[in-house]
Amino acid sequence: MSEPEKNEPISEIGVIARAESARRKNIAIGVVLVALLAAGLIALIATGDTGPKVDRVQLAEDVVMESNDPQCRALIEDVTALGERYKSEHAATLEDVLHADPDRVKLVRQRISALRKEADTLRIASIAANVTTQESREALPSWFKLVDTELRLLDLRAERHLERLDVESRGETYVEPKSAPKQKGKIIGQVEQPERSPQEKRDAAILSLHDAFANFRIWHSGTTHPCGPADPGESPWEPKKS
Repeated sequence: MSEPEKNEPISEIGVIARAESARRKNIAIGVVLVALLAAGLIALIATGDTGPKVDRVQLAEDVVMESNDPQCRALIEDVTALGERYKSEHAATLEDVLHADPDRVKLVRQRISALRKEADTLRIASIAANVTTQESREALPSWFKLVDTELRLLDLRAERHLERLDVESRGETYVEPKSAPKQKGKIIGQVEQPERSPQEKRDAAILSLHDAFANFRIWHSGTTHPCGPADPGESPWEPKKS
């Protein structure tokens, strides 16, 4: 991967930027249609709203009171911050798991190790979070397992790439170990997927982590907040003053 320009944000280069660019092109028309529908709905509400007025300030305060568990709210803030740093600081650097310089690869492995430790610290903290439903509770360990799995896969890419560099430095031919064969399903006519290249596997892991943070944002941004109330006698979470 070429070095980013000094004035170019690192979040605008690399596999994530390429994927997001493709997604933006695919949803551009849909966004326009949604905007048109939303404008029509707003106009309809404005002309036909005869129902009782809603105190939105009071409603927002009630939501905070019902979801002010400090451990749960702190978890959301910490994971959100990690997701922002992943995109701005880590994602492009993780592409160096296949760099030609073995020292660069080793540095990336150290970063992967640090990310796994940070994510595991958050996983342990999540146990104390008070969430409202069993579904929300079960979603947390699944999410942390996904993140750790993708980081381990990136570390495996780096480990095998270092093996390749070592073998080729001796003038020998490196043979990539085959992945464990997947069992074929019972669907008639199912086509077996071709083996992906190391670059494709690396990019898939980087994108999966990016999507995982987006899914976490969806988890806590639904119509029903996943956090429960603070325990009796516990200092409740309060939104930061703007």
